[in-house]
Amino acid sequence: MDKQQEFLLYSKFLCELKAYYYKQKSISCVNQDIRYFLESQQARLNKYNLTLRLDYESEGNVYNANMVANTIPVVNQFECMTKFNESIYYQRQNIHKRYFFNNKLIYSKNAYITLYETIISADEQNQHLQNSTYCCPNCGAISTLKTLQQEGCPYCKTSYLMSDLYPKITNFYMINDGSVSNQQLGFHKRFIAISAIVLSLIQNIYYVLHDSEGIYFVLVTFFIGAGIWAFLLYLLTSFWYLIRLLKQGKQSLTILHGSKGTKKRITKQLTPLDPNFDYEYFEGKVVSLLRMVMFAKQPDTLVQFQGAQLDHFDNVLDIAYHGGFGITSLYIKDEYVYLVLNVYITETRFENGNIKESDEVIELSMQHYCNHLVNREFSILKVNCPHCGASFDARKHHHCPYCKEEYDVGSEDWMVTKVVRK
Repeated sequence: MDKQQEFLLYSKFLCELKAYYYKQKSISCVNQDIRYFLESQQARLNKYNLTLRLDYESEGNVYNANMVANTIPVVNQFECMTKFNESIYYQRQNIHKRYFFNNKLIYSKNAYITLYETIISADEQNQHLQNSTYCCPNCGAISTLKTLQQEGCPYCKTSYLMSDLYPKITNFYMINDGSVSNQQLGFHKRFIAISAIVLSLIQNIYYVLHDSEGIYFVLVTFFIGAGIWAFLLYLLTSFWYLIRLLKQGKQSLTILHGSKGTKKRITKQLTPLDPNFDYEYFEGKVVSLLRMVMFAKQPDTLVQFQGAQLDHFDNVLDIAYHGGFGITSLYIKDEYVYLVLNVYITETRFENGNIKESDEVIELSMQHYCNHLVNREFSILKVNCPHCGASFDARKHHHCPYCKEEYDVGSEDWMVTKVVRK
């Protein structure tokens, strides 16, 4: 797949995501795990009779974060190597977010964010890929790629071309950049102009009522007064922007200090365990896992959450990743690698009938079986039993429904053991 097509796929996802929030239309270009997250978020919104509307205005070009796609070997159930090409794309977006409670607007915000999307494509001629399992995009049933293309899904009978299945977006996340939107700038310009005219008009009415000067004096005073008031209001607005900038700078310094050396340390210690380790992919995985646990209706039933420490996230509607996390500890014990991170986010919550935002630091503990490579095609909707080779939906089963052996997600992907606010 050439890069121009991947650029188009990036933009297609934006259009489909907007249509999803507006009309609940299905998104065709993502994997089942993203659909699962979006469905979980929608269930959370429905629980509180809320509606979310997102509008995007793209600015600038779409960029490839790794410039040259990585070739990722993945071990499948037949112990063969299946090759996928992974690319991470990003673009600056002016996002307009609105929440409605019982169809009444209760929250509106414009902000600049950078939207990251992970896109995976595959070699259509690769026989090992043809024999690998895949979740039917229509009904979610598990089948082989070869069967889906040649015979169709055994359950819903839908047939696919390889272009219907790959490429696909396997993860996405947004990072706030703290910029002032054009809408905010326009609002403040109009505020300054209108306020200056009104204040100058009030001032001249006072002169007319208390002074006997002529109309020429009144007009001159009006225009001079409007200019002076506009200048004073401009200074006041600039001071407000300065305070905002200092606040954001303090937040950025906190994140910078907390995440100092994290990328270097994690890359240095995890690369010997996984030659294909990629920090940008890992960063997206951290956000994806955090999102999955926080939005799960019953987190303790998730196969990727095997812990007892979990804060109350039941009223969280959305999270915005700040683009950094710090490392508290990283060590290997009993063939597992253990990792504790401090993830910097902004939570959007529904409290007492209002939408509230707050900056939070989430302590996230993860572990992975270090003798196995991370399977970048892993999906909780389609796991392969290491004992009998059967595929099943890990949302519904912690044990293989065929051989009854317990399934350990740590052999294929990172497993979460703790999610708490600090």
